Amino acid sequence: MQRFDGLEGARGWLAWTVVVTHILQLTQITTEYPSLNLLRDLGDTAVQVFIILSGFVICHLILEKRETYRVYITRRFLRIYPVYLVCLVLGIFATLWYMEVLTAAPWGTSLAAGPHMRAQIASMEGGGFYAHLIAHLTMLHGMIPTNILYESQFFFLSAAWSLSLEWQFYLIAPLVILMMAKPWPRLLLIVVAIAAQYAYDQRVFGTFQLPSFLPGAVALFATGIVSRLATPYLFGEIPFPAAPLLFFGALVLIADAGQIHYVLWAVIIASVWSGGPEGKPDGLGRLLNGKVALWFGARAYSTYLVHVPIIQSLICLCAVIGFDYALTVAFTAILTPPAVLLASDLLHRLVEKPGIALGRRLAR
Repeated sequence: MQRFDGLEGARGWLAWTVVVTHILQLTQITTEYPSLNLLRDLGDTAVQVFIILSGFVICHLILEKRETYRVYITRRFLRIYPVYLVCLVLGIFATLWYMEVLTAAPWGTSLAAGPHMRAQIASMEGGGFYAHLIAHLTMLHGMIPTNILYESQFFFLSAAWSLSLEWQFYLIAPLVILMMAKPWPRLLLIVVAIAAQYAYDQRVFGTFQLPSFLPGAVALFATGIVSRLATPYLFGEIPFPAAPLLFFGALVLIADAGQIHYVLWAVIIASVWSGGPEGKPDGLGRLLNGKVALWFGARAYSTYLVHVPIIQSLICLCAVIGFDYALTVAFTAILTPPAVLLASDLLHRLVEKPGIALGRRLAR
């Protein structure tokens, strides 16, 4: 199967962008330094590009592998669930500790331990904790609107809202790709997708603080799928770099030039495409295809899931030691990167790779 190594490297850059933004968000340092808000908001952009990238990769996998649905979904499940389960356990303990510490710490209100956190705590009463737990164990917690289960999308493991979204996509992706292959099913699919997006925007499905329910991310997954479907035509018939620039220039104009994630995706995929079928990009593509980028990219999934429990735990540790707010921010910012590097590498080698290997054995 053809590899797009540049996309693997892009995962590494995107994952660490999210880590940096969550350090800023959880320490609330942007309150003291508003100029950092622009950097903090890049996390949302990075996650949106992750979702587009997932549409591309899953479409590519389905087209190239041509597996039965049972084999496909088993491999996908074992690719993501083992690391997710470990991080979920860490996230539950970190979240409960975080709530306990911040509601008692003298500087807790500086870290959003106000009405918002009290509403989170209240949502666990009367069996709410088990409702959150069951929702997370199924990886379908992103489908539950906030008006039914408060902030179910990111309650125990905030970054996993997008994982729930991707799992929803994985479940129906083979059907989507099959429908894309024929004119009338393709037309029906487009009509359903537009109607679902419209219904989501009108809050027919309830209130979601993030697009964690599949109808809210139709355009993102569609961008990735269309990018993959266009790839062989671009490789075989149109010279570079005009093809990717023209294709995505039109896409961005149609979507919304103000949506920076489309622009960023255009830069990433054009850089990957610039290498042609051999996958050896020049220029910017080398930043995505180098050894360092690929090393971080291989651990991007573990990095993405484990970093929030680590940040929360470091903040709690500072409170237990008795640090003031300024020292807590400094301590967390300095120690988070090495802690995440170590944890993500261990998760990748001890949990993620064995899960992938098990999926391959079962597929055979």
